[in-house]
Amino acid sequence: MHIPVLSLNEFLDYLKENGCEVIEKKYWDDFNRIMLRKGDITFPLQCADRYQFPIVCKTCETLGIKAPPDHQKCYDQIRAYWKREQKKNKKK
Repeated sequence: MHIPVLSLNEFLDYLKENGCEVIEKKYWDDFNRIMLRKGDITFPLQCADRYQFPIVCKTCETLGIKAPPDHQKCYDQIRAYWKREQKKNKKK
């Protein structure tokens, strides 16, 4: 299975393409966070070198935008796997 990854710049570009704006840059140095806004939602994003599919999908979900398709596919596969495992464990 291919694990999709985005760099910080790629992730910020994706978020900007989907209506998010960077509203506060001073947190980059002070708290290792960048403040984003989409509509009425303000969201702190922790700065990292790379973002794997769970973080990308949860961030997009919080902001009300669709995650990149390859990230969403992996996220859905993992969630389906854990649901199957939970059902197996309940039967025991």
